[in-house]
Amino acid sequence: MGRLRSATLADSRAKVRRATCSLCHNGTLRKNEQNENGVRAVMKGATVTRADLCESVHEQVGLTRQDSSELVERVLELMCVALENGKQVKLSGFGVFQVRAKRARMGRNPKTGEPAAIEPRRVIGFRASQVMKARVDRALSR
Repeated sequence: MGRLRSATLADSRAKVRRATCSLCHNGTLRKNEQNENGVRAVMKGATVTRADLCESVHEQVGLTRQDSSELVERVLELMCVALENGKQVKLSGFGVFQVRAKRARMGRNPKTGEPAAIEPRRVIGFRASQVMKARVDRALSR
């Protein structure tokens, strides 16, 4: 992303702020269809991939495909680094990613039924915001 000029970067940031989330849950919004906000989806199927996110940024913001890819990768990398450091990632109107510590506990081997010790570990959790929950509920109830 270092190749972007500051004016272009400022313009792109303004366009990103104006763009709304057009992720298609369960594949209801297909490529070249618009949601209620007039935002075109460029996602191909029911699963949103990095390539879909890059293409969406390219289409809606106007960055080159390479710059769009670098932007998406940088955002994801920043999120990963924050989670690796034990911080939570809060995206307003979307949700919160956070690292949780799991205690050691006794479990069972499903094959033999024998007790087995489960080591303590850290897991990533996601809690959707009320805005996201309402939006998904509204989209799925149609």
